[in-house]
Amino acid sequence: MTRVSPLTSGPALLQITGVGCPICHSDDTRSLLVHKGFDVRRCRRCDHLWADGGGAADYLNEPSLLDRFKHEEFIHRALMRKNLAFLQKWLPPGARILDFGCGSGLFVMEALAAGYDAVGLDLAGWVADAATHWRLPLHVGPLETAGYPQESFDAIVSIVCFEHLEDPVGITGRLVRLLKPGGILAVLSIPHSRGLPWLVTGERWWDLEPPNHLHFFSRHSLARLFRSHGLKVLRTRTTGVGTGFFSSLLGRGRDERTPLDRFQQQTNAGTEGTGTNGPIQWLASRVAVPLVNAALDLTNLGNNLTMVGRKG
Repeated sequence: MTRVSPLTSGPALLQITGVGCPICHSDDTRSLLVHKGFDVRRCRRCDHLWADGGGAADYLNEPSLLDRFKHEEFIHRALMRKNLAFLQKWLPPGARILDFGCGSGLFVMEALAAGYDAVGLDLAGWVADAATHWRLPLHVGPLETAGYPQESFDAIVSIVCFEHLEDPVGITGRLVRLLKPGGILAVLSIPHSRGLPWLVTGERWWDLEPPNHLHFFSRHSLARLFRSHGLKVLRTRTTGVGTGFFSSLLGRGRDERTPLDRFQQQTNAGTEGTGTNGPIQWLASRVAVPLVNAALDLTNLGNNLTMVGRKG
Protein backbone atom coordinates (compact mmCIF):
# COMPACT_ATOMS: atom_id res chain seq x y z
CA MET A 1 0.00 0.00 0.00
CA THR A 2 1.30 3.50 -0.85
CA ARG A 3 1.54 5.71 2.22
CA VAL A 4 0.94 9.45 2.11
CA SER A 5 3.43 11.88 3.64
CA PRO A 6 1.88 13.78 6.56
CA LEU A 7 2.82 17.15 5.11
CA THR A 8 2.75 16.63 1.36
CA SER A 9 0.21 15.32 -1.11
CA GLY A 10 0.71 12.29 -3.30
CA PRO A 11 3.13 9.43 -2.61
CA ALA A 12 5.40 9.83 0.38
CA LEU A 13 8.66 11.67 -0.22
CA LEU A 14 10.51 9.02 1.74
CA GLN A 15 9.64 5.55 2.88
CA ILE A 16 11.56 4.84 6.07
CA THR A 17 13.06 1.57 4.88
CA GLY A 18 16.60 0.27 4.62
CA VAL A 19 19.49 0.88 6.98
CA GLY A 20 21.00 4.10 5.57
CA CYS A 21 20.72 7.12 7.86
CA PRO A 22 17.92 9.46 6.66
CA ILE A 23 19.87 12.54 7.83
CA CYS A 24 23.48 12.03 6.69
CA HIS A 25 22.93 8.97 4.42
CA SER A 26 25.69 6.99 6.08
CA ASP A 27 25.45 3.20 6.04
CA ASP A 28 27.29 3.03 9.37
CA THR A 29 24.20 2.41 11.48
CA ARG A 30 23.21 -0.17 14.05
CA SER A 31 19.94 -1.61 15.30
CA LEU A 32 19.17 -0.95 18.97
CA LEU A 33 15.81 -2.67 19.33
CA VAL A 34 12.59 -3.57 17.56
CA HIS A 35 9.54 -1.68 18.82
CA LYS A 36 6.00 -2.10 17.49
CA GLY A 37 7.39 -3.69 14.36
CA PHE A 38 9.88 -0.86 13.69
CA ASP A 39 13.64 -1.30 13.75
CA VAL A 40 14.97 1.51 15.97
CA ARG A 41 18.43 2.41 14.66
CA ARG A 42 21.25 4.77 15.60
CA CYS A 43 23.66 6.35 13.10
CA ARG A 44 27.27 6.16 14.25
CA ARG A 45 28.22 9.09 12.02
CA CYS A 46 25.67 11.81 12.91
CA ASP A 47 24.12 10.24 16.04
CA HIS A 48 20.58 10.26 14.63
CA LEU A 49 18.00 7.82 16.02
CA TRP A 50 15.02 6.77 13.94
CA ALA A 51 12.31 4.14 13.58
CA ASP A 52 12.83 2.21 10.36
CA GLY A 53 10.25 0.06 8.64
CA GLY A 54 7.29 2.07 7.34
CA GLY A 55 5.72 5.46 6.72
CA ALA A 56 4.17 7.95 9.08
CA ALA A 57 0.79 7.74 10.76
CA ASP A 58 -2.36 8.80 8.89
CA TYR A 59 -2.61 12.41 10.04
CA LEU A 60 -5.20 13.23 7.41
CA ASN A 61 -7.80 11.25 9.34
CA GLU A 62 -6.54 11.38 12.91
CA PRO A 63 -9.22 11.81 15.62
CA SER A 64 -9.86 15.39 16.64
CA LEU A 65 -7.78 16.78 19.49
CA LEU A 66 -9.75 20.01 19.71
CA ASP A 67 -11.72 19.08 22.83
CA ARG A 68 -8.48 18.26 24.66
CA PHE A 69 -6.94 21.60 23.73
CA LYS A 70 -10.12 23.45 24.70
CA HIS A 71 -10.10 21.69 28.07
CA GLU A 72 -6.38 22.42 28.60
CA GLU A 73 -6.32 25.81 26.83
CA PHE A 74 -4.95 27.66 29.86
CA ILE A 75 -1.94 25.32 30.13
CA HIS A 76 -1.15 25.21 26.42
CA ARG A 77 -1.45 28.96 25.96
CA ALA A 78 0.98 29.44 28.85
CA LEU A 79 3.42 27.05 27.17
CA MET A 80 3.09 28.92 23.86
CA ARG A 81 3.79 32.24 25.61
CA LYS A 82 6.98 30.73 27.01
CA ASN A 83 7.99 29.56 23.55
CA LEU A 84 7.31 33.01 22.11
CA ALA A 85 9.27 34.72 24.88
CA PHE A 86 12.24 32.44 24.12
CA LEU A 87 12.14 33.41 20.42
CA GLN A 88 11.49 37.14 20.67
CA LYS A 89 15.16 38.16 20.73
CA TRP A 90 15.44 36.95 17.10
CA LEU A 91 12.14 38.39 15.84
CA PRO A 92 11.87 41.87 14.31
CA PRO A 93 8.79 43.95 15.24
CA GLY A 94 5.74 42.74 13.34
CA ALA A 95 7.61 39.71 11.99
CA ARG A 96 5.84 37.47 9.49
CA ILE A 97 5.78 34.04 11.18
CA LEU A 98 4.71 30.59 9.97
CA ASP A 99 3.88 27.98 12.59
CA PHE A 100 4.59 24.76 10.67
CA GLY A 101 2.64 21.83 12.12
CA CYS A 102 0.54 24.28 14.13
CA GLY A 103 -1.97 21.83 15.63
CA SER A 104 -4.40 23.78 17.80
CA GLY A 105 -3.04 27.12 16.58
CA LEU A 106 -2.45 28.44 20.09
CA PHE A 107 1.08 29.61 19.24
CA VAL A 108 -0.40 31.62 16.36
CA MET A 109 -2.93 33.06 18.81
CA GLU A 110 -0.22 34.23 21.20
CA ALA A 111 1.97 35.59 18.39
CA LEU A 112 -0.93 37.61 16.96
CA ALA A 113 -1.71 38.97 20.42
CA ALA A 114 1.94 40.08 20.70
CA GLY A 115 1.72 42.05 17.46
CA TYR A 116 3.27 39.59 15.00
CA ASP A 117 1.86 38.66 11.58
CA ALA A 118 1.43 34.95 12.23
CA VAL A 119 -0.20 32.11 10.31
CA GLY A 120 -0.27 28.36 10.83
CA LEU A 121 -0.26 25.23 8.69
CA ASP A 122 -1.13 21.65 9.50
CA LEU A 123 -2.43 18.60 7.66
CA ALA A 124 -4.85 17.26 10.27
CA GLY A 125 -8.46 17.85 9.33
CA TRP A 126 -9.53 18.81 12.86
CA VAL A 127 -7.29 21.90 12.69
CA ALA A 128 -9.97 23.52 10.50
CA ASP A 129 -12.33 23.30 13.48
CA ALA A 130 -9.65 24.86 15.71
CA ALA A 131 -9.28 27.71 13.21
CA THR A 132 -13.03 28.31 13.32
CA HIS A 133 -13.29 27.99 17.10
CA TRP A 134 -10.48 30.46 17.84
CA ARG A 135 -10.83 32.49 14.60
CA LEU A 136 -7.23 31.94 13.56
CA PRO A 137 -5.51 32.05 10.12
CA LEU A 138 -4.65 28.35 9.88
CA HIS A 139 -4.19 26.55 6.56
CA VAL A 140 -5.20 22.90 6.49
CA GLY A 141 -3.42 20.92 3.82
CA PRO A 142 0.01 20.05 2.42
CA LEU A 143 2.69 22.72 2.36
CA GLU A 144 2.60 23.18 -1.40
CA THR A 145 -1.14 23.96 -1.34
CA ALA A 146 -0.73 27.00 0.92
CA GLY A 147 0.68 29.21 -1.84
CA TYR A 148 3.32 30.87 0.32
CA PRO A 149 5.83 32.79 -1.84
CA GLN A 150 9.51 32.00 -1.44
CA GLU A 151 11.42 34.25 0.96
CA SER A 152 8.17 35.51 2.51
CA PHE A 153 8.68 34.71 6.21
CA ASP A 154 10.90 36.30 8.83
CA ALA A 155 10.59 33.18 10.97
CA ILE A 156 9.28 29.64 10.71
CA VAL A 157 8.52 27.95 13.99
CA SER A 158 7.86 24.22 14.36
CA ILE A 159 6.84 22.95 17.79
CA VAL A 160 6.72 19.20 18.58
CA CYS A 161 6.51 18.46 14.86
CA PHE A 162 9.81 17.28 13.35
CA GLU A 163 9.59 13.89 15.07
CA HIS A 164 6.50 13.16 12.93
CA LEU A 165 8.03 13.86 9.52
CA GLU A 166 8.82 11.11 7.05
CA ASP A 167 11.37 13.29 5.27
CA PRO A 168 12.86 15.92 7.58
CA VAL A 169 15.67 16.63 5.09
CA GLY A 170 13.30 17.44 2.23
CA ILE A 171 10.88 19.42 4.40
CA THR A 172 13.69 21.47 5.95
CA GLY A 173 14.89 22.46 2.48
CA ARG A 174 11.41 23.62 1.52
CA LEU A 175 10.99 25.60 4.71
CA VAL A 176 14.35 27.32 4.28
CA ARG A 177 13.29 28.44 0.81
CA LEU A 178 10.28 30.19 2.40
CA LEU A 179 12.54 32.18 4.73
CA LYS A 180 13.78 35.65 3.91
CA PRO A 181 17.57 36.10 3.99
CA GLY A 182 18.44 36.43 7.66
CA GLY A 183 15.21 34.71 8.69
CA ILE A 184 15.16 32.06 11.41
CA LEU A 185 14.02 28.45 11.59
CA ALA A 186 13.15 27.38 15.12
CA VAL A 187 12.51 23.70 15.85
CA LEU A 188 11.16 23.48 19.38
CA SER A 189 10.62 20.71 21.92
CA ILE A 190 11.23 17.60 19.83
CA PRO A 191 12.19 14.31 21.52
CA HIS A 192 15.89 14.28 22.38
CA SER A 193 17.51 10.92 21.75
CA ARG A 194 20.31 11.57 24.24
CA GLY A 195 18.07 12.82 27.01
CA LEU A 196 17.69 11.36 30.48
CA PRO A 197 14.24 9.83 29.83
CA TRP A 198 15.55 7.80 26.87
CA LEU A 199 18.62 6.70 28.82
CA VAL A 200 16.53 5.65 31.83
CA THR A 201 13.43 4.13 30.23
CA GLY A 202 14.71 2.77 26.89
CA GLU A 203 11.93 0.95 25.06
CA ARG A 204 9.40 2.35 27.57
CA TRP A 205 10.29 5.93 26.59
CA TRP A 206 7.12 7.99 26.24
CA ASP A 207 8.23 9.47 22.92
CA LEU A 208 9.21 6.18 21.29
CA GLU A 209 5.90 5.88 19.49
CA PRO A 210 6.16 4.81 15.82
CA PRO A 211 4.53 5.41 13.40
CA ASN A 212 3.41 8.60 15.17
CA HIS A 213 7.03 9.48 16.00
CA LEU A 214 9.68 8.43 13.48
CA HIS A 215 12.71 10.65 14.18
CA PHE A 216 14.56 11.30 17.42
CA PHE A 217 17.27 13.91 16.99
CA SER A 218 20.37 14.52 19.05
CA ARG A 219 22.08 17.91 19.20
CA HIS A 220 24.57 16.64 16.64
CA SER A 221 22.10 15.23 14.12
CA LEU A 222 19.80 18.27 14.28
CA ALA A 223 22.76 20.64 13.85
CA ARG A 224 23.87 18.60 10.84
CA LEU A 225 20.38 18.94 9.35
CA PHE A 226 20.42 22.71 9.88
CA ARG A 227 23.92 23.26 8.51
CA SER A 228 23.29 21.09 5.46
CA HIS A 229 20.65 23.66 4.46
CA GLY A 230 22.82 26.71 5.05
CA LEU A 231 21.48 27.57 8.49
CA LYS A 232 23.82 29.00 11.11
CA VAL A 233 22.95 27.53 14.50
CA LEU A 234 22.24 30.35 16.96
CA ARG A 235 21.00 28.46 20.01
CA THR A 236 20.53 24.88 21.15
CA ARG A 237 19.04 23.70 24.40
CA THR A 238 17.61 20.57 26.02
CA THR A 239 15.02 20.98 28.76
CA GLY A 240 12.34 19.09 30.67
CA VAL A 241 11.70 15.39 31.17
CA GLY A 242 8.72 15.03 28.83
CA THR A 243 4.99 14.88 29.31
CA GLY A 244 4.92 11.22 30.31
CA PHE A 245 8.20 10.61 32.13
CA PHE A 246 6.67 9.17 35.28
CA SER A 247 4.21 6.96 33.39
CA SER A 248 7.18 5.69 31.34
CA LEU A 249 9.02 4.75 34.52
CA LEU A 250 5.97 2.71 35.56
CA GLY A 251 5.62 1.08 32.15
CA ARG A 252 2.26 2.70 31.43
CA GLY A 253 0.95 3.68 28.00
CA ARG A 254 0.69 7.16 26.48
CA ASP A 255 -2.90 7.56 27.64
CA GLU A 256 -2.15 6.69 31.27
CA ARG A 257 -0.35 9.75 32.58
CA THR A 258 0.13 9.83 36.33
CA PRO A 259 -0.84 12.76 38.61
CA LEU A 260 2.90 13.58 38.75
CA ASP A 261 2.98 13.89 34.95
CA ARG A 262 0.03 16.30 35.00
CA PHE A 263 1.56 18.27 37.85
CA GLN A 264 4.91 18.69 36.07
CA GLN A 265 3.16 19.76 32.85
CA GLN A 266 1.28 22.52 34.68
CA THR A 267 4.42 23.50 36.56
CA ASN A 268 6.53 23.68 33.41
CA ALA A 269 3.88 25.86 31.77
CA GLY A 270 4.17 28.31 34.65
CA THR A 271 0.56 27.92 35.71
CA GLU A 272 -0.24 28.17 39.38
CA GLY A 273 -2.93 25.53 39.53
CA THR A 274 -5.86 25.55 41.89
CA GLY A 275 -6.62 24.24 45.33
CA THR A 276 -3.94 22.81 47.59
CA ASN A 277 -1.42 22.40 44.77
CA GLY A 278 -1.48 26.10 43.86
CA PRO A 279 1.28 27.38 46.20
CA ILE A 280 3.44 24.31 45.48
CA GLN A 281 3.15 24.83 41.72
CA TRP A 282 3.82 28.54 42.11
CA LEU A 283 7.09 27.85 43.93
CA ALA A 284 8.08 25.00 41.63
CA SER A 285 7.44 26.94 38.41
CA ARG A 286 9.48 29.95 39.55
CA VAL A 287 12.35 28.23 41.34
CA ALA A 288 12.55 24.49 40.65
CA VAL A 289 11.78 24.47 36.92
CA PRO A 290 14.42 27.06 35.92
CA LEU A 291 17.06 25.31 38.03
CA VAL A 292 16.23 21.83 36.71
CA ASN A 293 16.10 23.03 33.11
CA ALA A 294 19.46 24.79 33.49
CA ALA A 295 20.99 21.56 34.82
CA LEU A 296 19.43 19.44 32.06
CA ASP A 297 20.67 21.85 29.40
CA LEU A 298 24.18 22.00 30.86
CA THR A 299 24.43 18.21 30.96
CA ASN A 300 22.63 17.72 27.61
CA LEU A 301 20.10 15.44 29.33
CA GLY A 302 16.82 17.26 28.76
CA ASN A 303 14.06 15.41 26.93
CA ASN A 304 12.98 18.35 24.78
CA LEU A 305 15.47 19.45 22.12
CA THR A 306 15.24 22.98 20.69
CA MET A 307 17.39 24.58 18.00
CA VAL A 308 17.28 28.00 16.33
CA GLY A 309 19.13 28.68 13.07
CA ARG A 310 19.50 31.69 10.81
CA LYS A 311 19.42 31.64 7.01
CA GLY A 312 22.47 33.22 5.43
